Amino acid sequence: MTRDEALTLAVKINQTFSGPPTDVWEEDLQLLDAGRAGTALARLRREHEHRWLSIAAFMAMYRSVNVEDQSTRPDDCERCDSGGWIEGAPSILELGPDNSIEYTTVQPCNCPHGREAEQSTAWKYRTRNTEAA
Repeated sequence: MTRDEALTLAVKINQTFSGPPTDVWEEDLQLLDAGRAGTALARLRREHEHRWLSIAAFMAMYRSVNVEDQSTRPDDCERCDSGGWIEGAPSILELGPDNSIEYTTVQPCNCPHGREAEQSTAWKYRTRNTEAA
């Protein structure tokens, strides 16, 4: 990873855990793959039970991150640009006589990114434009 990537990750580690100073982390992190190192930190944040994190503990987690883990990332989608959302039908919100707003809705794409978007709180708790009875 680049020096800037290593510094950014070292700062994140020191914001989460106690341990060696940032410059020590930065030096060791530069030798690693940025993606795997980021995954290792994410796993440590979920699984590490102690406030103190040694470089050895980080390296053990880093080694446990398989390169194949990256294959579980969904393929890029051209329809939603891998964002998970696509434009829906244009709608009109009637606010009263001679007062309305035209807007475009969004909806989850039918790709894996869209299935993730469908599980988001933004989609689960969306407001729906319903006509008053």
